[in-house]
Amino acid sequence: MLLAMAGVQAANPVVILPDGRKMEGTEVRVTREGVVYLTTQAGRMEYPKGTKVVMDQPADLVKAEGLVQKKQFAEAIPVLEKLAEGLRFLGWDMKARKLLAESYAGQGEWTKAVVAFEALMADFKDSQGDDAVRAGYLRSLAAAGNKDKVMPLLEGAIKGGTRGEAAQAQLIRGRTKLESGDVEAALYDFMRNARYFKEFKEEAAESAFRTAECLEKLNERDRASGYYLQVARDFPDSEFAVQAKAKTANP
Repeated sequence: MLLAMAGVQAANPVVILPDGRKMEGTEVRVTREGVVYLTTQAGRMEYPKGTKVVMDQPADLVKAEGLVQKKQFAEAIPVLEKLAEGLRFLGWDMKARKLLAESYAGQGEWTKAVVAFEALMADFKDSQGDDAVRAGYLRSLAAAGNKDKVMPLLEGAIKGGTRGEAAQAQLIRGRTKLESGDVEAALYDFMRNARYFKEFKEEAAESAFRTAECLEKLNERDRASGYYLQVARDFPDSEFAVQAKAKTANP
């Protein structure tokens, strides 16, 4: 019977046996059932599911991470999809799957992102304590239109999460309310974020900009101008700075 295999080319894979002995190889592959196959100079060795494998970070994963950092999500996704499967049971799969979920979100593939984040948190309990994972999941849920599921989670993060979680959750809740047409409720979230979470530059910059947008919609143009000026002054490197400067430029 043929076994479904997953695996990647990886530098210096080492199998650590129960008695502490180490078996070095040139390549490692794992079946979907978790059976480990290590290629060595003496041939291919087989080890049972649960055998510990240690290896350097694969070059393809380093490359994919670089693509994600550059927001080249379309290029990163196919590489990460292969790595997420090929690195199963090999220690680097959690990172590959996190980057994949982030890439789906970055590409606007929200349903895929939700599924990826949920599977990641289910399979790797440590990822549940990762602020970036939780924020990405909430953002994806909201963007996918799953308001019934996301709103209670946002409320919980705002009331009981860390300051970072609260800042991210309140920003997402503000976006969700704005998209539904509730400008005044959105304004409250954005303004509160801009005022009380200034240490989180990314969230504070967007919150101040969205505050200005909401004030404009409510015909409070003088107050809106003050927030646009705040974005241009306090967050000059933000993606919102150019738009804010344009709003405050003299005609």
